[in-house]
Amino acid sequence: MTFGEKLQTLRKQNGLSQEQLASQLTISRQAISKWELDSSLPDTENIIQLSNLFNVSIDYLLKDEIEYTDDGEIKKDNISESSKRFVGASNNIWGISFSSIGFLGMLIIGILSSINPVKIYSAVVGDESTSTVSTGLPAFLEYHNLEWLFVLCLATVLTGLFIILYPFVKKKQTKLVSLRRTLF
Repeated sequence: MTFGEKLQTLRKQNGLSQEQLASQLTISRQAISKWELDSSLPDTENIIQLSNLFNVSIDYLLKDEIEYTDDGEIKKDNISESSKRFVGASNNIWGISFSSIGFLGMLIIGILSSINPVKIYSAVVGDESTSTVSTGLPAFLEYHNLEWLFVLCLATVLTGLFIILYPFVKKKQTKLVSLRRTLF
């Protein structure tokens, strides 16, 4: 349950309208409406007042995974926590698999290019007869037309890294959005 859902439930359980709750907290009804819609969060002083008014803990109000049972006991949403861990582990497995496959492909191409070296000669036609020699991995890829495979392996490595890092980036982004809501 989000903060807004909890606030709306507590307000209705206590038979209060948004206007009545707002007058008890000496704020506007629109502020209560924004809180219940989760478009903003109250400041610390109002959180403490809500906690005292409804006789609930501040943790209950602010942490989405904490809920009260009918007998007043606190329960944490363990199912969602375990499923979050499973999804996180699954993301890591997929990301590591993608990165490993791509890296292995690039490694095999590199080993083949060193076992079977290729030299490509190209002469410039014109006034000067200059020639250039290409060797190493770029020449091997060009000679066997494997540039696409190398790019595919590189893209697979990058995709794997993205899958691994995305949850961390998303978590930081969520914290920044939450912080922005509290400040504004």
